[in-house]
Amino acid sequence: MTSQVERAEKGEMATEKALGPTVQTFRNKNTNYSLTLPVPPGVPTVFDESGQEARGVVGPYLLGETVVLKCISSGGAPSPELTWWVDGQLRDSTFEETYAGTVQNTLTLRKVRRGDLGRHLTCQAKNNDLSMPERAKVTIDLKCELFKHADISGAQIFVQPIFCYSFSKGKGRGRGNWFFLLWVAVGKE
Repeated sequence: MTSQVERAEKGEMATEKALGPTVQTFRNKNTNYSLTLPVPPGVPTVFDESGQEARGVVGPYLLGETVVLKCISSGGAPSPELTWWVDGQLRDSTFEETYAGTVQNTLTLRKVRRGDLGRHLTCQAKNNDLSMPERAKVTIDLKCELFKHADISGAQIFVQPIFCYSFSKGKGRGRGNWFFLLWVAVGKE
């Protein structure tokens, strides 16, 4: 059996496998060539404030709450850049390597509003221009605010939404009218 070194000396291709990038060495009579190929990163994972893995839809959040999502990606050589995109626009490109081969980026959205309903958030891991970036996508869900009660002539009225839906007609996502199905109770203390 011919070893890789003997094949390389005869001008054939030899491949060395390592934990890092793939290295291919080519030899001919006069020149040695070395080609280094990056190893793509792993698919990112998104976690919510409670540390639970988030898939598909995150929330529901109340209007005015803060959304904190952490994205983690492992693997790849070199280590990937981990970025957050909101509706296709770059939002956060600050990331840190937490330990060998793992990077993380935390996205904070302060005081979510109606316009954030249905907003698409994408965490993207990329370490080269040769392969497609790996992505994890989530969508923000909101819930209705609780209505405060009113005191009318000694009787207290409590109003709480059971169901709410944002419907926008040509105004963009979440910028239209909110429709409510309400639960109403009247009583005395």
